[in-house]
Amino acid sequence: MSDSEEGRTHITSRRDDEIDDEISLKPYFEALGGYRRVIGAAVIGVGALFVVGVLLVFLIAPVERVGSVQFRLLFDGAAQGQYPNHTPFSVSEIVAAPVLTEVYKVNDLQRFGKYENFKDSMFVQQSNPDLDLLAFEYQALLADTKLSPIDRARIQDEFKKKREAMVDPSYSISMRRHERLKTLPRDLMDKVLMDTLNTWAKQADERKGASKYNVAVLSANILQKDVLEREDYLVAIDILRSKTNRVLDTLTEIAKLPGARTIRVGQERVTLADVRTSLEEVVRFRLEPLLGLIRSEGVTKNTRGLALYASNQLFQLNLEKQESADVVQALQASLREYMAQSGPSSGDSKAGASGSGGGTSGGQAMMPQLDQSFLDRIMTLSTAQADAEYRRKLTDRLIEESVKMAARSREAAYYDDLVKELRGTTTRSVGSPEVVTLIKTRSLEAFNEIAKGVEQTGAIYRELSALNLNPSTTLFSVSGPFSLQTQRSLTVRTVGLYFVLLMMLTLIIVPIGCLAHHAFKKHV
Repeated sequence: MSDSEEGRTHITSRRDDEIDDEISLKPYFEALGGYRRVIGAAVIGVGALFVVGVLLVFLIAPVERVGSVQFRLLFDGAAQGQYPNHTPFSVSEIVAAPVLTEVYKVNDLQRFGKYENFKDSMFVQQSNPDLDLLAFEYQALLADTKLSPIDRARIQDEFKKKREAMVDPSYSISMRRHERLKTLPRDLMDKVLMDTLNTWAKQADERKGASKYNVAVLSANILQKDVLEREDYLVAIDILRSKTNRVLDTLTEIAKLPGARTIRVGQERVTLADVRTSLEEVVRFRLEPLLGLIRSEGVTKNTRGLALYASNQLFQLNLEKQESADVVQALQASLREYMAQSGPSSGDSKAGASGSGGGTSGGQAMMPQLDQSFLDRIMTLSTAQADAEYRRKLTDRLIEESVKMAARSREAAYYDDLVKELRGTTTRSVGSPEVVTLIKTRSLEAFNEIAKGVEQTGAIYRELSALNLNPSTTLFSVSGPFSLQTQRSLTVRTVGLYFVLLMMLTLIIVPIGCLAHHAFKKHV
């Protein structure tokens, strides 16, 4: 064999050795080729099972749905936590039990769950994007670790001031439900949220008087026409007189409201002064003359009952008069004691300041004396306003109780005279039919005029509240459309990720099983 042939033989044998050392995947692919139907069926089966499982999860797993409506409170005092009539207000009242109970019944929500679940699903939260941006801005500033404690305190104080200046009564009312098969329709959820706001506004107006002044205005229910027939003539007229005086007191309170003296109501354009004058004339020219007529003519249904009534009224008025007298004495004593305590202290400070100034002989002694005088003046200025306010309140209360005591003394004198007059007679005649008819007629006329005055008083009060305060229909306004967010336990992205991972595992595990089966069958 020549050298060239020997060289080619050596190269060929070396290449065969290298080929024997390499691992060929061709047999494995050829083996898997025979199992391609099995692999395809496995992939399709796993995919089908995955789809069925996902559908079951979507049907059975709870879904969180959150519906929201943004709104803004329009009445004065909303940012300060009070209604226009200065009664306390809290946003939690919007989703309170009285409101939600009515909404739950009106919308027949028992079809979609228990009331407790419905109540827990409702909530109100503040919605102010500017306030959120401000919070993010200062969070970034406070995140600086190089801030000194002084700078940090300054930034926090600045944030508080800006946050208070940006108070905005903007909120969102939301309903969060965890649902499975039975879901609350979108339109019904929107209606429930709006019904909640409307129900709260209605109850706030009717029950709390949110759009009315905090004045105790009497209604026509205080007048009962059967009193004229049921009670003794004098007692019935006296009851009318007492209730008329209460209406007059209410008119005095209404007169303190803005615009009360100039407002006109009704077709007759009645003013507050007109109503007051009319009621005062009823008392002076109708009721009081009737009382005098009844006493002079001796008209009564029951002498003993009338005497007991007068005695009881006198007893009650004497108690109230004594109570007012005690209050007046207590206020006078408090005022004298306060003046006695505050007077010498201010006098001593002035005397000390003047004495110190008089004893000054050198420049070195001047500084501490000036400092003491300066401090005395600061203290005097700081307490002068508080002292004046305190004395004013005591004086106003003293005058108020003195007026009450004088009025009760006048009433007590009237009943005292009536009691003495009734003691002097043992029997009373019913009165002539003409006098009785006159008393009944005039009593009825007075009753009708008083009822008219009560209605006019209520009309003035309501008109004032509507003009000066926001009416109930504008306690709030919707500032954004209804929005619905649905959050499932499995999202599309999560499902896709799980599907890819499952297919990868299937394409790994199934071929390995097929190769194992092929190897086992080959060895057998």
